Amino acid sequence: GKYKYVVLGGSFFTSLKGAEYSLDGDDHRNGKTVFMTQLDLAIQEIMQSGAIPYVIKGNPTYSFQIQDCTLNNKRFNLSNVCDMSLTEYTKQFNEWDEYLIKLTNKYPSIKVIDPALIICDSLKCHSEIMDTPLYRDAGHLNDFGSRLIVSIYIDRLGNPFNQGR
Repeated sequence: GKYKYVVLGGSFFTSLKGAEYSLDGDDHRNGKTVFMTQLDLAIQEIMQSGAIPYVIKGNPTYSFQIQDCTLNNKRFNLSNVCDMSLTEYTKQFNEWDEYLIKLTNKYPSIKVIDPALIICDSLKCHSEIMDTPLYRDAGHLNDFGSRLIVSIYIDRLGNPFNQGR
């Protein structure tokens, strides 16, 4: 095949929360089912091409703009909570976790890259690591945050692209 790896990333956990997907204008089908079916087909197609599918599991998403949380606490002497409890994150990703387990059982060659292994510890998910803000808004990581997460990930868990076929 032409590509060795195909990396899939997106806000998959929100897609499973019943985002409106339809096929060929047929909106009678459940959006969640459409998403699951199409992701499964995409993975089959990637594997048939000879490439290894990598799925980036996604990162915790806040219900408010998190990027200035710590800064505003310091600037305005506030005490806003700038982290997310692990419980909340687990609840947020629960359905996506279950579906991902089904997919990896069905297609054992799928590799999963999970930024939460770095962002979260046993109690909470952090909006900053080593005084570096990770987010650019409620749900997207910023450039510095992404790079920091990647470098810690590789230090702790190795480079996921070097782990053979």
